[in-house]
Formats: sequence, structure tokens, C-alpha cells
Amino acid sequence: MENSFRGETIAVAPYDEQRGSLEFASHAKKFEAKLAAAGMRVVPYDPKAAPPRYVAFLDFSIDGGREVPYSYSVPTWGPTGITSSTTTGVISPYGTYSGSTTYQQSYGLTGYNQVTGTATQFTRYLYIDIMEVNSNGDVAQAYEARLVSSGSCGRLAAVMDSLLSAAFKNFPQETSCEVVARVPVAC
Repeated sequence: MENSFRGETIAVAPYDEQRGSLEFASHAKKFEAKLAAAGMRVVPYDPKAAPPRYVAFLDFSIDGGREVPYSYSVPTWGPTGITSSTTTGVISPYGTYSGSTTYQQSYGLTGYNQVTGTATQFTRYLYIDIMEVNSNGDVAQAYEARLVSSGSCGRLAAVMDSLLSAAFKNFPQETSCEVVARVPVAC
């Protein structure tokens, strides 16, 4: 799909397994907003009405998660030696000495403690297929995007905005690249 899609009509339609899904309806609204921001005229999907120029299909899923080992080092701090000492004392008239010494310790890095454990890592998928419908009803694929995301959040709804933002970063240019992003998510 080249940049001539601006002003063209597009409808967002569910795949059969998503028909009637509240989750699909929620994500489709966000997807429609991104399409509108990209210059397309979003129209309702109605298979009985005249077809729009484009029909977009949105598919998404999340796996059940898998345990992934992790380890990291934590620095430990403590005394590392003596930096100085001060000795004070008194010599009595009988020639005896009484005194004390105060030591000033230095503190710093004394080593590392290794921390290990496991964390649950989820893989999320977002697939976008945009089909062009020509005047005689023939359909051809005009655009596709395949996004895969992984992280500790097991709620697809919590990361959908970030997935859609990544999908529309260079929309509609087709690129094949990996995007790594840290996304702060309240999961």
C-alpha cells in the first residue's frame, strides 16, 4: 500500500473466531483510531453494504507464559581497611603511659552476591492484514504487519497500545526489522 491510501475508506473486520468478541471490539477501536490518524476514513464493517476500498483484519494472541531463568550480581559494601589512626595518651609522673588509639576505617566495594531466580515471560502477537477490494469485488492483499512482543506482562490489553504504536510507527511503509523497546506498563 503506497501513500495514496489517504482519504480512502477502510473497515475493520474480525476473523471468524473473533466475531462477537468484546476483546476484539476494544482493540478494534484503538486500531481504527490509528488508521484515522494515518489519514484513512474509517467506516463501519457491514458485509451487506457496498464494500469500502480496504478491509483490515486484526488478529492478536498471547501465550500462557514460560519460566525464564535470570541472574544478576549485587555489589556488597563494607570495611576495606584503615585509612588513618589517631593515638592520644598521657605519661604519668611515675613514667607509666596510658593511651588509646582510634582507627578510621575505609568503606567500599567488598565483592558481589549472585542472585538467581525465574520469571514468567509472555509472548504476545499482533497480526494486521489490509485487503484492497476493487470495483468488481476482487480482493488482494495490500499490506501486512506481523508483530511479536515478549515481556513479563501477561495481559494483552495492557500492552496493546504499545503494539499498535509500533505497528504504525512507519505505516504504511513495509519494513522488515526488529524493534526493541522497553515499555513501562502497569500490568
